[in-house]
Amino acid sequence: MPLGDLYASLQQGVIDGAENPLPVLQGTRTNEVTNHLTLTGHMKVMSIWVTGTGMMEELPEDLERILSETSEEAARYTHAITELEEKEALETFKNEGMTVHEVDQELFREAVEPFYDSMPSWSPGLYEHVLELMEERPKED
Repeated sequence: MPLGDLYASLQQGVIDGAENPLPVLQGTRTNEVTNHLTLTGHMKVMSIWVTGTGMMEELPEDLERILSETSEEAARYTHAITELEEKEALETFKNEGMTVHEVDQELFREAVEPFYDSMPSWSPGLYEHVLELMEERPKED
């Protein structure tokens, strides 16, 4: 469903709920037409930068280093902004009377654990790296 239809669809009962980051829900003012919010924490915002191996191999070493360092800096900056916006949106929702429900995220983790073993293969170190990235963010989001 297009995001522009979300408000009216919730208001008219066409849909019962929506899934979006808190700042998006705040921006679309869905709190005006619903009074419950469930924090599942099932999505993590990860800033990624993707390029071809060939391009990176063609760069001089100093430019490769600069590109890597600045992309990591930009990711940290983005994460800080995202966390602040999420906290502000949640506080606004609570102040406006929205009922906030928290779930036991550990139950979700346990339910998806078999997925990791079902993958035919992982690139060396990828699984561990993904777990590290997920642990960097607070679990209460």
